[in-house]
Amino acid sequence: MPSHTLDLALVLARDPADQLASLEFWGRVVAAAFLFAFGACVGSFLNVLVYRLPAGLSVVTPPSRCPLCGHRLAWHENLPILGWLRLRGRCSACRAPISIQYPLIEAAIGLLFAGLYLLYFVTPESSPLAAIGGPWWRAQGFAYAWPTFMAVAFLLTALIAMTLIDARTFTIPIELSTAVILLGFGAAILQPLMPTGYRAAGLWPVSLPLAKGIGVGLGGVAGTLTALVLLRKGVFTPSFLDFDQYVKEGDDLASYPHARREMRKELAFLTPIVVGMAIGFFVGSVLGANDAKPPLFLRSVGAAAIGFLVGGGLLWTIRIGGTYLFNREAMGMGDVHLLAGVGAVLGWQDATWTLFLTPAIALTWVGIRVAIGAVLGRRWMEIPLGPFLAAAAFLRVFAHPWIDWAFETFILYRERLLG
Repeated sequence: MPSHTLDLALVLARDPADQLASLEFWGRVVAAAFLFAFGACVGSFLNVLVYRLPAGLSVVTPPSRCPLCGHRLAWHENLPILGWLRLRGRCSACRAPISIQYPLIEAAIGLLFAGLYLLYFVTPESSPLAAIGGPWWRAQGFAYAWPTFMAVAFLLTALIAMTLIDARTFTIPIELSTAVILLGFGAAILQPLMPTGYRAAGLWPVSLPLAKGIGVGLGGVAGTLTALVLLRKGVFTPSFLDFDQYVKEGDDLASYPHARREMRKELAFLTPIVVGMAIGFFVGSVLGANDAKPPLFLRSVGAAAIGFLVGGGLLWTIRIGGTYLFNREAMGMGDVHLLAGVGAVLGWQDATWTLFLTPAIALTWVGIRVAIGAVLGRRWMEIPLGPFLAAAAFLRVFAHPWIDWAFETFILYRERLLG
């Protein structure tokens, strides 16, 4: 019998379950490889954002080129990771060194996309790591969960970009946080339109509100849009417009004398949002009087809206309160927008956890730096808040089962101690 005929007979004789398992295995390998390559491309664009956004340059034009001699990179030189390796880390025209940061970030984002896929969709249910994703992800599958998956993956990517920019410039470009917020709402709109597997019925990746919550969320978003329109028309005035008149380069930021006055402008901006939330609560109370569950589409969009409002509102409240208390800007609006983006994608609960985890991470980092500084005799600079918010969001995404367990254990122990 010819060898190819024998091979075909062996394949046909295999158990159908084994054939299905083999197809699933190789399908997952291909999906992980594709997501790694896609993530590496996203990482390449992240390198562009980190360099150009703080400088006020276009992220689209001009095409990538050597910053020293201006040589425009050919397509094969611009391939993520492979291009740097092919060039051996040097410009092909002037031989100037190209920072290893570029391929490292590209590889890191590629691993992020592929690793998130493996954690959410491939990890066996018996593994402790399976709890990171949860039952909805495994039941829904990547084919029907990709809108939410991409929103989470791009959120984490944007948080890395914000960290790199904020650590260097003490600013977070609003373009990044706005993109994350829009992605969160986009996923909330698209995900209910995807087919729902029978095993995923009744499950969802975030907490879904009922009528009152939907009303508050959508009313708050309507109020935000109204406030932005009024700001654009000049009815509201942006805060800290005259900052440069009082604080020169090298001066202490606390030397600005009118911080409390500027908070009145921000409170005026917040007024339509609060009014919108109040109206939404009233409408939701009326429409939800019969206790019927609203459509999944409305609940999904409402969850993103509540997350956006809670994330941004919590930090904005701290900003206003801290500024009134100390008469200096307590934190930047970039941090407020960052947490609003986290809430829009991950929901209000994870946004709240991100805020409460941030001080613990910041204090730990400061303690480490102080200890190292004492040994080396070095004094460290002030650190922005953004990187710690980003680290807390990462911790919440990848460690939330153990965080929840620790919190529940603490509550149980406290109740037993008090009762």
